[in-house]
Amino acid sequence: MANEFAKWEVAEQETIADIMMEMGNKAKGALKPPTDSEVEAMLAPKAMLRSSHIAKLIGDCRQTTVGR
Repeated sequence: MANEFAKWEVAEQETIADIMMEMGNKAKGALKPPTDSEVEAMLAPKAMLRSSHIAKLIGDCRQTTVGR
């Protein structure tokens, strides 16, 4: 079983190496990281939704513990 796994790992590494060699210098600089403002624009709505959900959970917990 370990030999089978090792063969798959070797094949995977060889495939990745082939792809990287084929890409060569074509991919250099092709991908640019997002700017801070782009990241904030993508995450802000999700963060606000999460924080409102957490606030609701905290409020619910406080209501259930106050009655005890």
